[in-house]
Amino acid sequence: MIKKDDKVSIYRRVLKYPPFAVSKKSGAMLITHNTAHGKVVARAVEYVTTEDAEKLFCIMYISQKNNTVKTISVSDKDFGNIIRIDVNIKDIKKIVNSHDETSILGSIRRLQNLDITYFEIEKKKTISEVGIHPLLKYSFQAQTGILTLFLDKNFYNACNDKTLQIDISKYSKLSATGKNLYGFIASNSGEIFTESLLIERAVIQASRKSEEQRAIKRALSELKKEFIIEDFKITKKDGERQIIIDKYSKN
Repeated sequence: MIKKDDKVSIYRRVLKYPPFAVSKKSGAMLITHNTAHGKVVARAVEYVTTEDAEKLFCIMYISQKNNTVKTISVSDKDFGNIIRIDVNIKDIKKIVNSHDETSILGSIRRLQNLDITYFEIEKKKTISEVGIHPLLKYSFQAQTGILTLFLDKNFYNACNDKTLQIDISKYSKLSATGKNLYGFIASNSGEIFTESLLIERAVIQASRKSEEQRAIKRALSELKKEFIIEDFKITKKDGERQIIIDKYSKN
């Protein structure tokens, strides 16, 4: 079903400020990205990882590329206007190259718990905040294999209107850290970043700085191997490590 160099459209903010952890841990998840005018906070009762994100992106890919999938706008008494998507779980299995139905459904369950809040802050005071809950609820019928998903209409529309495209086939090959870094780099026109910013956006949470630095270097090497970036160079300016990324004109 998936084609080489095929693209999926995803809400730019979800790629620029990844709300997905790179590994599972016990307890509730809290991820914070600091921005120029505030912060982005992702919360869930359990860790939602890039492996789970891949399932969400697959669902968006299927809804955008498969003409047999119907998207229906409905009104829900609890959630208001939502988008209903009916997909066959076998189509998700093909894209992620896995027959583990339990794992796919586990990702869907965790995604349902994900909340993302965008804060605008001025003089240390919150002046606005917008919360989204991408996957509101779902149901699965094992006999038919049909997975019915109810998505936040604003999130779904943003994937089509405030969009950015990534190559889902390349995304699926990357490590957890590589997935987050790919989304962030794809959402930025710049080529020079502080290492600390890339570590934050890639959601690397190691106990030692040296471990974080090795993780970001491995992820960048992955992006180069998959021809997502052409090359990268690590330098220092005013005592701070910077990373210069050479991008292809078109990925």
